[in-house]
Amino acid sequence: MNYDLKKVIADVEKRSIKEVMEMTGGNKAKAAVMLNIERGSLYYKLKQYDLKEYL
Repeated sequence: MNYDLKKVIADVEKRSIKEVMEMTGGNKAKAAVMLNIERGSLYYKLKQYDLKEYL
């Protein structure tokens, strides 16, 4: 079995961001606080993971 750690981490990160965005009703400031990242980093990750529904 072959594990691609980068893919596993990206999948967990994307899933976590989607979950928190749903929990906050799309409020990026609250989501960033919950995720313990800067709001700018959240915007970057939303674009990186093509989560257009939250932009």
